[in-house]
Amino acid sequence: MSESSFHALLNEGFVPPSTIVDLPEPLVGVIVPDEVFPNRNHPDVRIARRVQTMSQLANFISERKVSLGLRRTLATQALRLEEITRRRLNALTQVDRHDGFERGDLEAFEKEPDDSLF
Repeated sequence: MSESSFHALLNEGFVPPSTIVDLPEPLVGVIVPDEVFPNRNHPDVRIARRVQTMSQLANFISERKVSLGLRRTLATQALRLEEITRRRLNALTQVDRHDGFERGDLEAFEKEPDDSLF
């Protein structure tokens, strides 16, 4: 968890401490076909997929009595969404992370990016 940029896991419950074990070498491979990968990896698509996941999770939470851990998962997803949308905006506008965007300055949104997927 300390390696996570948000210091959180997307688990419903806390993971209890355990003993250190030796892990096998990881298997590395590609599971997304080459023709699909560029679109799936596009920042705008990643943002849309994250929002969809959050929407489904929020709907699940609203319909059931759920644990605090599931609500914590939704909050972590929201932090991740904020970070990837901020990175996308900054990449398109060169706005500094602590400039305009956080103060509500919408100037950065007035010009459409040239490399827009849509």
